[in-house]
Amino acid sequence: MGYLPLHFKLKGKKLLFIGGGKVNERRIKKILELEPKVDITLISPRITDALMRLVDLKRIRWIAEEFDESLLNEEYSFVFVGVDREAEKIVKAVRNKGYAVENASCGESGDFIFPAVIEREGVVVSISTSGRDPSLTKAIREKIEDCLKEMIK
Repeated sequence: MGYLPLHFKLKGKKLLFIGGGKVNERRIKKILELEPKVDITLISPRITDALMRLVDLKRIRWIAEEFDESLLNEEYSFVFVGVDREAEKIVKAVRNKGYAVENASCGESGDFIFPAVIEREGVVVSISTSGRDPSLTKAIREKIEDCLKEMIK
């Protein structure tokens, strides 16, 4: 397996997301849904409309630039890389600065995986295929959601 499933308390933590596409959009929305009092910074020259709404609402901070190591000037608890190009180069730079890093394009190259998460009435379930099969992870999540709807009303 190689991964130990852990659930972290994110209240008050600083998180850094690199890449402003749909993958990080889903992740940021999930985190804010579970813990609205988390400090999120996003580095990307362009972002989705949904992420722009979060910026406008001051739910996240946006640095509208390409990633550069010099932008790693704060203490972040976790760094999430969700870019199409140069992901491995960015992961290496982030890791060299001492941060725990996740790589959406190749889970095995990161230090942790962002699992599928279900939260219902205080029950939190995380699902992962260790980065190998996101479509299977999604199918399992949907089945578990259906089960939880029946069990927890």
